[in-house]
Amino acid sequence: LEASTHVEQMKDALLAISHELLDDSTDLSPDHFQQLCQERLLLIKQIQQLETLIHSKERKKSSTPTHNFQYETPQTTNRKVDFAQTDSGAHVKEQSRYASDNWNMPKDHSFSEDRSGLSSDHVERERYVPKIIDVTYTDGSNDKKWSSRDFPWTKNLEVNNKRVFGNHSFRPNQREIINATMSGCDVFVLMPTGGGKSLTYQLPALISAGITLVISPLISLIQDQIMNLLQTNIHAASLSAGMEWAEQLEILREMSSGNSKYKLLYVTPEKVAKSDSLLRHLESLNSHSLLARFVIDEAHCVSQWGHDFRPDYQGLGVLKKKFPNIPMLALTATATASVKEDVVQALGLVNCAVFRQSFNRPN
Repeated sequence: LEASTHVEQMKDALLAISHELLDDSTDLSPDHFQQLCQERLLLIKQIQQLETLIHSKERKKSSTPTHNFQYETPQTTNRKVDFAQTDSGAHVKEQSRYASDNWNMPKDHSFSEDRSGLSSDHVERERYVPKIIDVTYTDGSNDKKWSSRDFPWTKNLEVNNKRVFGNHSFRPNQREIINATMSGCDVFVLMPTGGGKSLTYQLPALISAGITLVISPLISLIQDQIMNLLQTNIHAASLSAGMEWAEQLEILREMSSGNSKYKLLYVTPEKVAKSDSLLRHLESLNSHSLLARFVIDEAHCVSQWGHDFRPDYQGLGVLKKKFPNIPMLALTATATASVKEDVVQALGLVNCAVFRQSFNRPN
């Protein structure tokens, strides 16, 4: 087997174990649970070692003539995985349905706004290499503390939910998700379409200080979201290839002010991957405590096992690396256990509250 193939097989085994730990934990005996945890940690270590070897060989190949290399297969666990039961390869990738979004800006990048963190100096980017991490999940849906009405923001939350959004109550899990993300937790949300995912980040953005960055895959979806927000008198902006650079720069300047009218900034994953200016702007916001949270909409696009896999979504883990203290909220309406594991791994969500809402609707 090639090294990359062996890595994928070990990841499949890791996903199978994670599936049992997360979704079947109530059916496991204490001994079996502990055994699975030990197997999981061993696989994580072995995958890290093998990926380090592969990346090292790739670096050498880029500076020396191409040659084949051999490696010794790490001793893995005796766990047998029925690959027919895993999700790998189960979905067709549909990258073509999404529009690529690049900066529409002068080639000389001739601007300088050092005071607001928009200097034209090049941002040094390390190559982001996803690492297998030991994820700690908590089942937020069954954690009663998130349904509490004793949080400092509870009154403000309820008032604005009614006054701005016209809601007299919260839908299932909305209050809990909002309390978790406003408490600074990383959150993964699996909620059906029409379940009210947007409110779980738009309402916190409204009552929180600073800017909420929303990463969304479709420009048309971004435009619809901004239009809906404007109708509720919430100011939001986006940066896209169809905008003149002067217009983009004006938005960045406004967001760098201490009293920006904007509460949400929508971008595509390609923007995060390719724009030095955006990363520099985020660093400036963070240094002034004006970066509230990251929201990853359609988070299943992160996963190679998802049906809408987007390569640039995988690179969003750089946000957690650069801004480890900024909470991240990942939202999706479609995710198997394998996709869920892949998403939290790629985004770097070490301690993650998981909220899962039933897709069964009453007649």
